[in-house]
Amino acid sequence: MSENILEEIAQHSKERVAALSEETPLKIVKLECGRLKRVKVDAALEDEIPDFKGRFYEAIAKPGLSLIAELKKASPSKGVLSKDFSYLSKGVAYEVAGADCISCVTEPKWFLGADEMVSRIKREVEIPILRKDFIVDEYQLYQSGILGADAVLLIVSILDKETLKHFIDICKVIKLDAVVECHDEDEIQLNADSYMSIGRNAIVGYRILSNGIGVCEESYVPYSKGEGFSPDESGKHKYAYEKNDYRLVGAYKIPLDDRAGAKNAIKEHNLTGVVICSCSPRMHENTFRKAAASAGLNPYLVEIANIREQCSWIHKDIASATEKAIILGKAAVAKVHLNTPLTAGESPVAKRALVIGGGIAG
Repeated sequence: MSENILEEIAQHSKERVAALSEETPLKIVKLECGRLKRVKVDAALEDEIPDFKGRFYEAIAKPGLSLIAELKKASPSKGVLSKDFSYLSKGVAYEVAGADCISCVTEPKWFLGADEMVSRIKREVEIPILRKDFIVDEYQLYQSGILGADAVLLIVSILDKETLKHFIDICKVIKLDAVVECHDEDEIQLNADSYMSIGRNAIVGYRILSNGIGVCEESYVPYSKGEGFSPDESGKHKYAYEKNDYRLVGAYKIPLDDRAGAKNAIKEHNLTGVVICSCSPRMHENTFRKAAASAGLNPYLVEIANIREQCSWIHKDIASATEKAIILGKAAVAKVHLNTPLTAGESPVAKRALVIGGGIAG
């Protein structure tokens, strides 16, 4: 990413914060963050900052290679990466596939993200979530805490040294892991004391660009004071490259399903209903419904039979698991015979309204 576009995005982030602050002042956001995190956000940051290593830190600090799977709809250099960006199903798929963490890009103008992506994904997965945005104001840190992020990205090239220190301190107080992105070794050396001083243990990321395939690979390396840095003869801190065993996989387009095959089959055989025997409906149901709609079939005439999480993954007896899978498939076929075409509708919602109750009472 060029320096000019980085500055432009950072400036737009400031404008976003200004607009958000008009709607909900910083004081209110801090109070809500403190309530949810059960911390005193106005505690004097000049005091000794409590050490904090959260779920994100622990997930990538474990022995061996850790994988951070990224959710990103677009980028300034590549444009739209996925037109059918079902980030909830992709996030669940990442977790099921074994990712250790999820990186969620929320910047709206160039990356087509949204703040609420974090909170919505948080409700669907158990693994930690890194909020990746262009954070230029403390408002965004408290907002990240409210959204449910486990960690936030702090980009060295858009923050001065004192601001970086201050932001890391805030992260510790509100129990967020701080991921510090450095674009080159000079940035690592220049800002070493920002994340190496006592109470400011942070995760340092070294960004590596692979121009051959246009993919950005980043290593988020957990370091404590004196652990990953060692002073050379000049007294400068040297980066420990051998610690570089954490990877973020981002701009890869992974075919999680065969939408084209389903679409062609619907047209070729003039199908009146479709049953997909695969994994959990929350992962790919929306995708196959869209494929059905594009082939002229009502999307609500598509059923998903979960033969993975509810069958193959939980049974050791292959014969019994196969028999159960067949029963699940037959049940889905019977259900789709009874389905009738539906039309999605929308109803206006007054944000000031509050409905209390569930079940019949609700």
